[in-house]
Amino acid sequence: MQSIFSPLYFQFNDRLQKVRSAVTTYILHHLPLGTLVALTEFESNAYILAGMTNISSDTVRQNLISVLPTVPDGGTEIGAGIELCRQVKGSRMFIANRSC
Repeated sequence: MQSIFSPLYFQFNDRLQKVRSAVTTYILHHLPLGTLVALTEFESNAYILAGMTNISSDTVRQNLISVLPTVPDGGTEIGAGIELCRQVKGSRMFIANRSC
């Protein structure tokens, strides 16, 4: 992880906040009820933030938003992220990239 005094930290943090804002808007305003969604992050490895979830209420939406990363950790292993998404079964999913 970058030092909080590093210019790279601020650059990554700004990009992370932009992605976080876009994903939040997408979850809150663009996913209709009944949509299945899973969230993953990928840096040097890929992780499941939320398994396949049915958008059934505003509480579910808020729970998904609550798992979004808040601190950049660097690296972007997109291949690992895509492979993990393939493993998460379902027809619709949105990928959140932690480090952009």
